Amino acid sequence: MPQLEQLFATLRSSDEEVRAWTSDILQGVSAPPEELVPQLQIFTTDHAPAIAGWACKLLSRTQHTSSASISALKNALSNYPELSVRELAAMALGNCQEISSDALLALKQAASATEYPRLARLASAAIAQHYSMSK
Repeated sequence: MPQLEQLFATLRSSDEEVRAWTSDILQGVSAPPEELVPQLQIFTTDHAPAIAGWACKLLSRTQHTSSASISALKNALSNYPELSVRELAAMALGNCQEISSDALLALKQAASATEYPRLARLASAAIAQHYSMSK
């Protein structure tokens, strides 16, 4: 995936078919190359929710989730304005083998967010998944 930035740019297309094809391609990425991780971390803050969401998904598929990736996911969970991206960040954190205490705290806060029941459910599941992996 040497052209990740160009591929992500197609997620900004006004053509729904182009965005769908791009999502299909990204769905097929099992583990992005480690050299793309810093770029994915930056993309978690992109103003386009589709780009930020895919960055969260792809970060959760890396071989070894770095502390910088955990931090990027935690920040997306806590601060991204679009709820769907916050949900994807919660799911991504649940897929990480180890997470920071800050990320765990952010998941706990999201799990208690009664105004967003789906986010709360996903964050609770991520917490449970984290504890089951750490045993």
